[in-house]
Amino acid sequence: MTLAELIDRAIFVAYGTLTPSGEDAIIQADLQAEALAPHAMQQVTREILDDPERQHLLMREITITLTNGVGDIPAGLLTQYIDEASVRDGDTMANSGYGNVLTRIHQFNDFIEWRYDPRFGYYCLQDSKIYSIPIGGSAVGGNGTLHLSAPYGIDADNIDDLSDEAIEDVIIVLARLLREGVAILAANRTLTYYER
Repeated sequence: MTLAELIDRAIFVAYGTLTPSGEDAIIQADLQAEALAPHAMQQVTREILDDPERQHLLMREITITLTNGVGDIPAGLLTQYIDEASVRDGDTMANSGYGNVLTRIHQFNDFIEWRYDPRFGYYCLQDSKIYSIPIGGSAVGGNGTLHLSAPYGIDADNIDDLSDEAIEDVIIVLARLLREGVAILAANRTLTYYER
């Protein structure tokens, strides 16, 4: 589904058979829906990720290449929900080929100063980078990969990747925002009328 198709469906859901007619009204509805779409996507992202039963709808498998133990966090990865992620190293001999699960250290200063148990691997996020200490290591380092099962936000670029359930949620929220916007506009016009 494209963003344009999603917007068309939301307009139909919002207005039903009363879908605006006439070129100006249709353009106005499209512009309003386009402006509100990012808000609807953010709201649905939060609702899904705040519900443990539905988080899987926005989880993606990604691979990050490490150079000297540091890799770039891809755009769209929601770092505020990274605790819901699974971060694994590239050791294909561990955990039936899935790699060793790394433990997150939240504070970067703790990460670089702490003495870690070398039986475990660790990672930390800082300034759009992910730092890792491999199993058996005592400092950030090593080349290779990290595999993340991590949450992504909904945006216009990844609508095609969404489940039908997530798409329907965005359509419903966008339709509600459209109806609320029309009600607010109508209320403002009414107030303006009575103020004269």
